[in-house]
Amino acid sequence: MIAKRIWFALTVTLLLTTIATPSFAQASEEQEAAAQPDRSRSGGDVIERQKKAIAGSWQQVITMINPPPGVPAEVRTLETFTEDGRVLSTSNTNPLIGGPAHGEWRHEAGRRFSQTCFSYLFDPMGNHVVTIRIRRQKTLNERGDEFSALYKFDFLTPDGNLILSGNATGQGKRFSVEPF
Repeated sequence: MIAKRIWFALTVTLLLTTIATPSFAQASEEQEAAAQPDRSRSGGDVIERQKKAIAGSWQQVITMINPPPGVPAEVRTLETFTEDGRVLSTSNTNPLIGGPAHGEWRHEAGRRFSQTCFSYLFDPMGNHVVTIRIRRQKTLNERGDEFSALYKFDFLTPDGNLILSGNATGQGKRFSVEPF
């Protein structure tokens, strides 16, 4: 019965979380680092804007890599990044079984950002059965209106023991204000 609950919770968890991204070649990382503005010529304002370029609300599609049986290969999520380093995320799953993900983000270099979020999964009786830890690396395009991401996720028991790990990739688009 416990194994059945954990499998159910894992399946639901995968649906609840945002877990995705493509891997990035080292050469492109070096190109990004070389393309960063020189602080002495462009001033600190450009660097500060670059560091906060991910702030805003995004929609994304996450593609699971080798999902377990019964887990959908695709998850849709909404995420909001605040300028002070917080992130909130929801997905196309049942909110009575699992809640939103909460976490922190930071600027790495150029257009690259990292984040870590946590989400809880509950059984139908409301008992906390699984904690999901989601780690992500996102790279914004040059316009700053789309990103690609690489995700690593861990399913943990409520006391922190690892149950299962996995990977995913994702693509996201920034929301914009539309005319009334």
